[in-house]
Amino acid sequence: MVMAHFVAKGKVSSSDSQMLPDYEYKDVCGDGCQQWEIVNASGDDMTYGNREPGIYFFTPEGMLVTWSGTYLQFDRPMQVKTPISLVAQVR
Repeated sequence: MVMAHFVAKGKVSSSDSQMLPDYEYKDVCGDGCQQWEIVNASGDDMTYGNREPGIYFFTPEGMLVTWSGTYLQFDRPMQVKTPISLVAQVR
């Protein structure tokens, strides 16, 4: 079953990939003195901790699409052009 069809601009990447360093130096002393420690850095998405498995890519229009195999996530509304054939039944 086809869920969606996209054109990807550039490379499809793993959600667990990281372009920035995993660690950074932070001055923990403050107030004029300097005492540096290595701390965990935020990820490319500015969050901390483990990232969800899956892939992400950008469309030529700049829309971010993330897919984990369980759900599909967009960063803006998407118009569905084909009839929806999979509907959950609430019991």
